[in-house]
Amino acid sequence: VVKFGSGNGMSVDGALSAAGTADAPIRFTSVRDDAEWDTNGDGADTQPAVGDWNSIQFNEGSSGTLDHCIIEYTGYSNETAILVRGDAYPVISNCTIGPGRDGVHVYDTAAPSLIGNRAVDLIWPVRIGTWSAGLGTMEGNTLQNVQNPGIRLDDPSVPADQTRTWQAHPDGLPYAIGSWVTVDAGASLTIEPGVVVKFGSGNGMSVDGALS
Repeated sequence: VVKFGSGNGMSVDGALSAAGTADAPIRFTSVRDDAEWDTNGDGADTQPAVGDWNSIQFNEGSSGTLDHCIIEYTGYSNETAILVRGDAYPVISNCTIGPGRDGVHVYDTAAPSLIGNRAVDLIWPVRIGTWSAGLGTMEGNTLQNVQNPGIRLDDPSVPADQTRTWQAHPDGLPYAIGSWVTVDAGASLTIEPGVVVKFGSGNGMSVDGALS
């Protein structure tokens, strides 16, 4: 059991291996969580809550495995349980993520794999923050009491002379578009068979390049 104080978290620039088992998961939680020991020594005066601690963050050049982990009460400032940046490709499998704000945020050219996880009491299970980021394998995940079941694309436009693919994943989660989509001249966007794309009020798609 790993307990974090207010605003703290973990930043990975090297390699992280957190491999629990079904009978002995690794638990990342709040110091206020007394389910296993009253670590902050205040009895019942405080209770754990969403936003107590920050996140587990994988940075440029890092690698990692989170398997059979429980990650709860995150979202202090990053507003997510797991933040993946740079060119990181961690594998997150058989984990319970939540309660928290969001589950996984992805930026830059990162592409984590999400396999067999359970998202519980979250806002978004996955948010992709930059157009060039994505996901590796995404399958076998389940959602429980998730406010917005989908993959949120915060930066969906494709810049000039770049290519992007909106992949179909076995879990079937739709892509939720966070702003107007522009496929610039010389750019290419491919949407795979079976993908569902959902637009919010006033949003849409403008194609000056190629759409397939």
